[in-house]
Amino acid sequence: PTYMLDQVDVNTKMRSILVDWLVDVHYKYNLLEQTLHIAVNLIDRHLEKNLTLPRARLQLVGITALFIASKYEEIYPPEAADFVKITDNAYTLSEMFQMEDELLSSIGYRVTVPTAFQFMNRFLKASKTVNTKTHLLANYLIDRCLQEYKMLRYPPSMIAAAGVYHARMQMNVVPTWSACVEYHSTYSVAAMRLCIKDMQEMMESAAAGVAKSSKLTAVTRKFSKEKFQGVSKLPLRFPVDHE
Repeated sequence: PTYMLDQVDVNTKMRSILVDWLVDVHYKYNLLEQTLHIAVNLIDRHLEKNLTLPRARLQLVGITALFIASKYEEIYPPEAADFVKITDNAYTLSEMFQMEDELLSSIGYRVTVPTAFQFMNRFLKASKTVNTKTHLLANYLIDRCLQEYKMLRYPPSMIAAAGVYHARMQMNVVPTWSACVEYHSTYSVAAMRLCIKDMQEMMESAAAGVAKSSKLTAVTRKFSKEKFQGVSKLPLRFPVDHE
């Protein structure tokens, strides 16, 4: 999508800040990974259809998207009032319900979408990856992609494939990309070249951001915790030519 080029009052930095905040909210409420990925998808699809959205309502769109995704994915979703409270009551409950109607209408009520998280699990299973750390590292990589507007140029399946490729490489899994994974993902390493390169640059930028005390570190902080085996603290190494 190139919708940001036509946005009147919202820009890519605002989107990144919103997703960063949502990652913290998502973690605080201990929600499923799929819930986060659906929420970000809902945000982008709504913004694509609402090019004049005032920036003051962007957080409302974000928390409403997470509210919708939670109701759809979670067995015990947080109460609606909890979502309003987490915004420091910047919005009312009725405003969130109104935005829920607007958002669902703008996406044609189609909440179900294939996400990078679902594809990642499929590809890891196909690759017979049993190492939990490899799984968590791939998860970290695809979650970081949620924050990067430029990664929307790639389909979720390719984001997932590139994440699995990078994770297997970091963990020295041989082969890095097998014929079996290529078959199930439909992607060769050559076909993923640009996505792999963008993912590498994204992670190098994230590492630099942490070093400079960047404020957009929610995903990195999340995956630095013991629950995620501290995978975001692993020193990353990348192929020189992505062959």
